[in-house]
Amino acid sequence: MAGTVRKKMSRFNSMISLDEVSRIVKAYSWKKLSTVEVETATSVGMIAANTVVATKDFPPNPRSLVDGYAIRSAETEGSSPADPSRFKIVGKSEAGKGFYSAVSGGESVEIYTGGILPEGLDAVVMAENATVSGDTITVSSSVKAWENVASRGEDLSAGTVLVSSGNIIKPWHLPALTDGGIDRLTVFSPMRVAVLNTGDELFPDAPDHIENSGMSSMMALLPWRFSNTLWIGQVHDDPDDIARAVKESSDRWDLAIITGGSSLGRKDEVPEAMGIAGAIEVFGGMRTKPGRTTSLYSLDGKPVLSLSGFPSTSILMADLIVEILLEAITGVSGYRIRERLPISSDITTGSGYTRLIPGTLVEMNGRTMVAPASSNRGMRLGSLLNSSGIIIVPEWVEGYHSGDLVEFRLW
Repeated sequence: MAGTVRKKMSRFNSMISLDEVSRIVKAYSWKKLSTVEVETATSVGMIAANTVVATKDFPPNPRSLVDGYAIRSAETEGSSPADPSRFKIVGKSEAGKGFYSAVSGGESVEIYTGGILPEGLDAVVMAENATVSGDTITVSSSVKAWENVASRGEDLSAGTVLVSSGNIIKPWHLPALTDGGIDRLTVFSPMRVAVLNTGDELFPDAPDHIENSGMSSMMALLPWRFSNTLWIGQVHDDPDDIARAVKESSDRWDLAIITGGSSLGRKDEVPEAMGIAGAIEVFGGMRTKPGRTTSLYSLDGKPVLSLSGFPSTSILMADLIVEILLEAITGVSGYRIRERLPISSDITTGSGYTRLIPGTLVEMNGRTMVAPASSNRGMRLGSLLNSSGIIIVPEWVEGYHSGDLVEFRLW
């Protein structure tokens, strides 16, 4: 038994850094996700598979930026309160209903924000800068050409990049895509994520039975707009059972996540299971606390992520590694935001491991700072409850003083 334990523990003698994990995962030849074409209006939250450019100018015609009166700017040259310019109002232009009749000298068109500028006119006098009397306006100052006018293509011109490959489609992309002439675009199909929980203790007949709380957290890991999650069950601490569950479901997932069965002791069953399944180890063990036993495998070019059975650790490490995998497989950018923020209090971590510490955004003395949320007893679920993200302390840093800038990865 002791020999078996030593053999299993020995594979963690070559743990790699978080930076090395990122480099190795991004360089690996993963199987790509399929793509699908969707309507622009339904694409929010999906990941663009191609770079999309505008196919037309917007606005397609000069339009007014304000409510007022469209005129010829040259006819206001030298205008003053003592010698104002006067224009007859001959029509109206509003968004969706323009004025297309000829406009002669000394004439103006009442215009509303978004209205197309009538042909031959080149400026708009704001309503509050004109005096109206019947069907005539008086302008008491000169107006520059194209004042208060959006020229054709000023907002978007044909060829403008609207969405880059790997961008997550946000609500503000939709009007740009629509106005740029894009009614459909190609996105990555939702990543199919399989979750397998392992552990004798998860079964009701176990002497020390515990609830499978890790299932729901893994099932909710990724936003539903670019993932579909499948629970493939819970199995005992048996390599054959683990291998069978992963292998037999492999045509239904793009990423498999296994919780439990990865430890520094004798219940390190996942490596043997992955060997039985025919998977290749990409890395085994990380120099992070928590998360030292985190490992990654490739089964037919698809990632299998092995995590601790502790829910707090598995949540944190899954979120961290899946972000790297998403970038490697789809090129996604901006999945998680990182900031450099001052820390609110001293922390001592010791060097040798990258420390991952839950933190909460706080306001102190007019500054936004990050306050460490975990205790010296290690990662606990309670430390995640009110956290805003994770403080990442590099492995060569032994701690920080209050006010030092730290890397903060927001949820």
